[in-house]
Amino acid sequence: MSGMRWFGIDLLRLSVKDPKGDLLRLLDGDHPSQAVTLNPEMALAARTERSLGDLISRSAIILADGAGVQWAASWLLGHSVTRMTGVDALEALLSAASERRLKVVFLGGGPQEGERAAQAALRRFPGADVISLDPGQVIRDADGAWRQPADLVERVQAFAPAVLAVAFGHGKQERWIADHLSKLPSVRVAIGVGGTFAFLSGRIRRAPAWMRRLGMEWAWRLIQEPRRIGRILRAVVVFPVLVIWDRILWRERPSGP
Repeated sequence: MSGMRWFGIDLLRLSVKDPKGDLLRLLDGDHPSQAVTLNPEMALAARTERSLGDLISRSAIILADGAGVQWAASWLLGHSVTRMTGVDALEALLSAASERRLKVVFLGGGPQEGERAAQAALRRFPGADVISLDPGQVIRDADGAWRQPADLVERVQAFAPAVLAVAFGHGKQERWIADHLSKLPSVRVAIGVGGTFAFLSGRIRRAPAWMRRLGMEWAWRLIQEPRRIGRILRAVVVFPVLVIWDRILWRERPSGP
């Protein structure tokens, strides 16, 4: 780590004090912007995949998604960082879209999950025009080429959304957005949302507010989905250990040109 770069990610891109305000201000821009919700799993991937860290660093805004990234960033930066989960980010965008009568596309997440989430969004945010699109099979080859339906980008742009929420899983969704955003001129904010559609649709319940305040959402998720134990352990055990380890190495690295 050098300067403000951590796990291959430029921390200066992180929204520190007002992530909601910073995110919504992107809607007022005159060009498409990418927002990244950075969770421990994605940070660990960026630590070993330089191209992913570079991509995240080029985004318009990075949101501290969860207590782990909030703690790490606050410690490394030397001041408090406000967290904003993917669910909170998408709900903030939907609320703004409802107020402004904007169009929103949910892309991915599975045909049923995405559609259920879109229907739930229409009920909760009636002013927003929300649709779900099934992308079909989307594969990224080792050389970075995409194999996907030829008309996928055209289908998204045909609806002319201001907000695009992509649920392809961490890393893949961020790469897809970065590679295709320039072909989506109507979009003002494109954001990777991972498993957020499952929460929005109601299939998975969010942790109680008190657990969210204490940064214990991971425990609630483990209770609901025990099969995720491996991923959760990486987030709550491996991630903080590597943060501390990298910080020690950084401090002990000799200074010089």
